[in-house]
Amino acid sequence: MPPPRPVVRGELKNCVSADGDVCVQRLAGREQPVWQEGSAEAAAPGRRSESSAPSHGVQREGRGVRGVDTSWKKPSFLTPEDAISRYKRVLEAVNKGNNKTVAYRAVGVDRKTIADTAGIAELHAVNPGIYQDIRGTLKKGETLLRFSEMCKAAIKDQHLEWKVQDLKTNGGLLSINPKGK
Repeated sequence: MPPPRPVVRGELKNCVSADGDVCVQRLAGREQPVWQEGSAEAAAPGRRSESSAPSHGVQREGRGVRGVDTSWKKPSFLTPEDAISRYKRVLEAVNKGNNKTVAYRAVGVDRKTIADTAGIAELHAVNPGIYQDIRGTLKKGETLLRFSEMCKAAIKDQHLEWKVQDLKTNGGLLSINPKGK
């Protein structure tokens, strides 16, 4: 058996996976497989087919700058129920013993997002009836931040701050205070 030859950076190598898919590997110190799905023929050495991935640094369709898949789209609008759901997921993570920073990362939401929309979840937890009344007045195109401000105002108007503080103390709500205010 001849000794292995040195790896040439950028060289292409053809291979076949265990399930029969053809792949092309670009050798760059370590092999990085790139699968060509649906192709039964090996790509010619030195040439890539359109379905194989471009070299590092070239953006592929459906990929962000850092290689993150951006082919799916986030909804362009969020409802108050989405804000409550996010808040509850963070609260569950905190109640499991995580700190808030870890909980925000686990849920995939920013601290400011939760802090800005916390009034919605707080009003829903303290008095669902008032929440439903305010929810009924929500107009199409109104922002979630504006709705949150309406909920915070309702908490103050109805003198429900003590209930919110009591739930925060008992772990029923997150103890979030807006920074810089």
